[in-house]
Amino acid sequence: MHDGDSQIGDSAPASPPVDHAIDRDLYCLECGYNLRGLSGDPVRCPECGFHNPIGDVEVPAPLIRRQLRRMETAPAMALLSLVILIPSLILFGVSCYHGGLEHATCLMLTVLVSLSLFVLFTQQFEFACGEQRGWILAFARYQVVGLVVLAGAIAACAGVTWIVVAWLYPVATDSACYVLPVALVATIALACWGVPPVHRWLRAPMDKLQRDVAVKIAREESRLRMTHQRRWRKYT
Repeated sequence: MHDGDSQIGDSAPASPPVDHAIDRDLYCLECGYNLRGLSGDPVRCPECGFHNPIGDVEVPAPLIRRQLRRMETAPAMALLSLVILIPSLILFGVSCYHGGLEHATCLMLTVLVSLSLFVLFTQQFEFACGEQRGWILAFARYQVVGLVVLAGAIAACAGVTWIVVAWLYPVATDSACYVLPVALVATIALACWGVPPVHRWLRAPMDKLQRDVAVKIAREESRLRMTHQRRWRKYT
């Protein structure tokens, strides 16, 4: 009795693995059809009939990271526009106060161009964040901290210039000639130690806001590249 039961149990076929439906946006490598809700591996596209391996339609993490790095271009260029805008605006105000508007035409043009670029890159950043709440705070933090870091870099460059001048033309006191190099080395060491974690702190909310858009762009790039490779192999 027990032997028969064991033989029946041994001869019973194993239950097939359960295929779960895809709960995210994955796109057919042949026609781009959204495979969400379908199951299987490979997943058969109901639009064109192509069988898509799950490993191929998934987006590799390096592609997402590379796209996120690309998307930092907008806030960085906005920061550069702001760096040009602020001194140009100050000089424009000073020129208008002392010499009239006719002497500040070039400065006014610089202000308008840099302001337009700042607005443009701000809109690009908002679009890259999918217009989610929190993008203004992340963008403002990037700009403010970036301005502070650039101000520190300018101060370090001024310190280098002062040291070179003091050594070539010894008009400063001996104590200044010793203190300034030490302060400059300390500033450079602090920058090398502090800038990378500060940059990661700035990138963290931006990456969170931009990840969905970055995944969509990376998936589309991956799909187009694989489709091109598949069609190239077909004709060769």
